[in-house]
This record gives sequence, C-alpha cells and structure tokens, in this order.
Amino acid sequence: MRPEHYAGSGYLLVVNRVTPCDLGVRRLVKGGVIAYFRRMNEDEQAQIQAAIDGELRMLDPAVRASDEAVTALLDPEYFEFGASGRRWDRETILEVTGSGGISAEDPAVVTEMAGTLLAPGVVHLTYRSADHGRRVWRSSLWRRGVDGVWRMYFHQGTPTGA
Repeated sequence: MRPEHYAGSGYLLVVNRVTPCDLGVRRLVKGGVIAYFRRMNEDEQAQIQAAIDGELRMLDPAVRASDEAVTALLDPEYFEFGASGRRWDRETILEVTGSGGISAEDPAVVTEMAGTLLAPGVVHLTYRSADHGRRVWRSSLWRRGVDGVWRMYFHQGTPTGA
C-alpha cells in the first residue's frame, strides 16, 4: 500500500499492516485514512474514525502552531506520559506542540494505526510514529464530551529502537 498524505498536511499516514481478521471485515476510507473494522455498526466505526481524525489533526503543523487549536482537541483533564519520560498536562503540553518539530517539509510518519472502541464514546488508538530519526509507540485515549466533541484524554509515547 502506498503512503498518502492526510488532508495535505504535514504528516504522512502509512497503513502497512492489516490485522488478520475473520469474516465481516469492513474498510472505511475517509480523508485519506484507511481503517479496518471488524463486525461493528456504522456508529461504532464513526466513533473510531472521529478519534483517528482527531489524532491526525494533533500532528498537523498548522494545528500544533496554534495553542487554541491544540487546546480545543484536548480534554480538560488531559495528561500525557511523553516519550521523553516527562508528565504533561493540558497547559504544559503547549510548550512543545508549537516548537516546530513537525513540519510540512519534514512530516511525522504514522504507521500501524489501530483503534478500539472501549465503550460508547471512548476510543483507544495505538500507532507508531517516526520523525527526525526517532521512533515511538504511541497510545491515546479519546472521549466524546457531553457536547459531542471528541477530545484526547490521555496519551503515552514509548521510544523504540525498531
């Protein structure tokens, strides 16, 4: 499968692994993201896609450059254990999101994106990212607020050599 730029932004999504599944596999294509789902109804698929869309927006250099845009994607109770080992919250993460580490010229490469609906309105995403020679396993929890907006509640990055 060939890599595709997602919505013309500064990151690249590469889907290079499909988990073997039994009958009932569906493929959802939206905005350049290809995700595979097993035996889920359209609402469940849409919830996972909303989390994927939000995660990829968080990697968009234009979004990361705007404290307001980043804050809009983060739950008020957001926290993160970063690949650096540091613990971040909704305010302190703004120190690094606008630092220019990800750009349209040097996009983060996202691979092996997978989503699981843990409960209605709660999605767990896992994927690998690579940028500037650093590879990281990433895990995020997204939850839908009472206002219907999906926001990242938790994120963890774990450096990997392979």
